[in-house]
Amino acid sequence: MDQKKVTIEKIEYMSSDRAGNPRFRVYTDGGVFTTISGGAVALGIQNQEFQGEVILTLEKGEIVGVSSVDGKHFTGRQQ
Repeated sequence: MDQKKVTIEKIEYMSSDRAGNPRFRVYTDGGVFTTISGGAVALGIQNQEFQGEVILTLEKGEIVGVSSVDGKHFTGRQQ
């Protein structure tokens, strides 16, 4: 897993899994990433809990976790 400090610029709804969990394409100043299927991280980003400058945790190019830069607030896997 990799961690990357980025600024979220825009999110775009992609689809939902069978359980209704959304997936998003997340546009950042460091690239474009997608959230994992069925992950709570998508809801945190959708609800704007994590907007602006954040730290993304990535696995195989997908977002599996996100945290505030100070590490006090997070959702999903962090390492």
